[in-house]
Parts: sequence; C-alpha cells; structure tokens
Amino acid sequence: MAELDLRPGGGHRLESRVAGIGLAGEYLRVEAPAVLEFTWQWDGEAERTVVEVTLEAIPAGTVLTVVHRGFVTEDDRAIHATGWRDCLDRLPAHLAAD
Repeated sequence: MAELDLRPGGGHRLESRVAGIGLAGEYLRVEAPAVLEFTWQWDGEAERTVVEVTLEAIPAGTVLTVVHRGFVTEDDRAIHATGWRDCLDRLPAHLAAD
C-alpha cells in the first residue's frame, strides 16, 4: 500500500502487510523533475532520517543518486545501504519491462 501527497509538507506512507513493515514521512523538497527529499521513519521506531533522490540528465541517459542521511548508528546506515542497493539493482529490469 502506498499513500502519497507529493508536495512540500505533504506526507507519504508505504506499507507491506505481507512483510509486516511500514514507514511514513514528510516531503521536504519536491523540485520536478530533478530533486525529491523526504523524511523516513519506520513504524514503531523513533529514529527519523532524510532521503534525497536526484536525477541528472546525461547524454547516455540519467544518473540517479540516492543519499540517505541522519542515522544514529553505523549498523542502521549499513542495513539501509544494503536495502537501497537491492532495490536499485532491480530497477533497470523493472524499467525495461514497461
């Protein structure tokens, strides 16, 4: 399930009932088509981090950069880095299928 109010100050919520996880946050910057910045907070956890996604046009296509900052521990940062790598590694095949 996804709920999005894509504007600065708007909220977002992502939830997987199958996996039993959810997160929510607020959009901080929405600068189409190049920048999206939002807070990220897992359900039941106090830690709130910030994600910045940027898109940069280059002659060969687009460079996608994800910066996730504000972690309390290195372990938390490493776990999220693994998750982002997994999602981003699957993105080309997903985009090619459309």
